Amino acid sequence: MKNLKDKKKTEDCCGCHDCKCCEQMKAKFEEERKNLVNTIDQVEDEKLVIKEQLAGALADYQNLEKKMIERINLRSFQTKKSICEELLPSLDSLIIAINTGEKLTLDDNSKAWLEGIKATMQSMIKGLNGIGLQEYIPQVGDSFDPNTQEALVNIESKDVQAGCVVEVVQPGYTLDGIIIRHARVVVSK
Repeated sequence: MKNLKDKKKTEDCCGCHDCKCCEQMKAKFEEERKNLVNTIDQVEDEKLVIKEQLAGALADYQNLEKKMIERINLRSFQTKKSICEELLPSLDSLIIAINTGEKLTLDDNSKAWLEGIKATMQSMIKGLNGIGLQEYIPQVGDSFDPNTQEALVNIESKDVQAGCVVEVVQPGYTLDGIIIRHARVVVSK
């Protein structure tokens, strides 16, 4: 029967684990272990650096994404505002035409024509409301608010206190909650 030491014998070692060659093998293995530990430490350090760089890149990406969303929203708002500002004078004209037409004595054909104007105006209002435009009309007697109203003229009034709205000449409009046209009013003095 062979000795156990013979089973563990290698080309560089006799297998006794006590001789000089075994000590050299142990030293060689210890050196390799230290090199592996150093390599693992370096890889761990590099992994931390890469992880920090990745976190920074992710934060940069998220900030860029937020800025792009803000820019897209701003551009969308600017486009909608431009559309509304182009159409509001036409809407004002339709309102004037309807108010004037309702004060006149009209034949049946003219009444039908006026109803068509009303339908056109309602369609325009519905479309503008769909993109976020909202009308606001101050109440007669409300205090004049220069943040939401434009005073066209100041007049004497017995019915309304000084500094209050006497008449609304044109409604104001907001787009997505932001005033794009002040209500035009007559104010008492």
